[in-house]
Parts: sequence; C-alpha cells; structure tokens
Amino acid sequence: MILFVCTGNTCRSPMAAVLAQKLLREAGTEYAVQSAGVHASPACAASAHAITAMRGAGCDLLPHRSQRATAQLVADAKLILTMTAAHRAAVLSIAPKSAHKVFTLCGYPHENDTIQADADVVDPFGGDLLTYQQCAAQIKQLIKSSLGKIIQHIREA
Repeated sequence: MILFVCTGNTCRSPMAAVLAQKLLREAGTEYAVQSAGVHASPACAASAHAITAMRGAGCDLLPHRSQRATAQLVADAKLILTMTAAHRAAVLSIAPKSAHKVFTLCGYPHENDTIQADADVVDPFGGDLLTYQQCAAQIKQLIKSSLGKIIQHIREA
C-alpha cells in the first residue's frame, strides 16, 4: 500500500491518494493507496473545496473519511509520501525504523537534492477553490513526475 500523509487528512493527502490511484490505473497498475493525517480527527469528510477540485480532475473524494497515521498504517505501507518535511518527521517519530520508505512528495523524485527534498506541498486549508485547484495541480504534477519511480518501488517492495 502507498500511504500519503498530511496534517488533518481532509485536503492534501486525500487528494494525493485519489490522484495517485487514477494515475496508477491509467498506467496499467492497480495498487492500494490510502491517506492519513498526523493530527487527524477520525471519520471527517474531505473538505468541500477538495471534493470539488477532485471532481474536476475526474476523481471522487465523497467517500473519503479521515484517519490518523498510526504505527500499524506505517508498518503496512510499502511507500509513504508526506506533504511536508514536518509530516515526514512526524511519521518517523511514530515509526523510527521506516526511514527507508518515508519521503516528502516534493523530494521523492529528487532524493539527492536537499533543496527539493525539503520543499513542501502548499496547504490549501482555509483557501478558496482556486487555492485547492492549484494545490491539486501541484500534487498531480509531483505524482506524474514520480510515477515511474513509484511503480518501481512498489514492485520491488
């Protein structure tokens, strides 16, 4: 399973999860994808703007319900992509021996470039629909640029 992680699991990570599922499917690869938040309240719906932005991208976020990142989720994941370096640090505090599979989404395609590796996906929380659409576009581009590496990682895991 691929796990995307953000803060509350109502915006960035659920958008990343459904976009990744769509892009993997389009690439002919079916693989489990989930999302979680380091400070998520359980069973919250995705934000209204995230749902609308994903509908425009051909993805359905209506069934989404938030969940907290747990040691079990981290253990079950083959690859964990976080929205920020702080989220990566939070995941590693939950499961310190998981460093080999936890990356920032911005840094994943640029592991050896510390500037890119520490970049963050901008948090749209509290923003308007355009802010969410811009965030979704950033996430989609990052996943697309990493798709070959993601597929290779999950096949080798």
